[in-house]
Amino acid sequence: MKAEEAGDKLSAEELQANIGLLFGAGHETTTNLIGNGLLALHRNPDQWERFKADPSLIPNAVEELLRYDSSVQITGRVTHAEVELGGVTIGAEQSIVALLGAANRDPAQYADPDRLDVGREHVRPLSVGGGIPHCLGAKHSSLQRDAEWRRLQWRDEVRPDFMVLTGNDLAIDMVMYGSDYLLGLSSFAPDLFAKRDAMWQAGNSDFYQLNDVLQYLGFFAFRVPVPAYKHTAAMFLKSRGWIQQSLTHPESPTRPESDVAILEEILAKLEPWLAT
Repeated sequence: MKAEEAGDKLSAEELQANIGLLFGAGHETTTNLIGNGLLALHRNPDQWERFKADPSLIPNAVEELLRYDSSVQITGRVTHAEVELGGVTIGAEQSIVALLGAANRDPAQYADPDRLDVGREHVRPLSVGGGIPHCLGAKHSSLQRDAEWRRLQWRDEVRPDFMVLTGNDLAIDMVMYGSDYLLGLSSFAPDLFAKRDAMWQAGNSDFYQLNDVLQYLGFFAFRVPVPAYKHTAAMFLKSRGWIQQSLTHPESPTRPESDVAILEEILAKLEPWLAT
């Protein structure tokens, strides 16, 4: 880092802290947006149908979902000068906590603030503070938001068996585990993930048993070296009879042949759901 101000540069410790901050601000917020947003749309099916029917609503709807259930609920600030707020005087250089979730539902700013409205106009959520110029992580979490929601919309049309709430693990697993790897895991058994998702929506307690086996498959498949999960997937799909051979790209890391026996054992545990 060559940037400096009045001859002062960030120390190595300060630089590491800021990198960690940017990583959390840019990734965790997006994860929370997707999880919270899908849950909100599941609880408001009329808004989901409206969302799907009119793609032009997506950019505004994303802002409304951020407002309705903020990715970040609270944040800290330090006052630069004395200020009066709500009849209370706060001195300069005082640490305060701002409740972003509460501000996003301020009735003085939004009519009927507790209602989700994907067509709401003039939505300016404080979920990323003052916006991209003032929140360094905002531009990283915001760049692909619209594209991701369009992808979900298209997937729901093409694969209706992947439900809006639980489809492709963006709701169930991102909320329950926060694990990005599960997006790849669904390719091992899209039929079983669809059944698991339907169980979740129906409130079927068998969801947990099936989900535990799928999670075990995920932990086994995505162990170090993680890129070798592609070979694991090929082994598993060959065992299912879906593909003819388990070779992967010649430059991709591979798994030992002994993994096949373990994958077949996992497949046997999944058999009760494969047969239904």
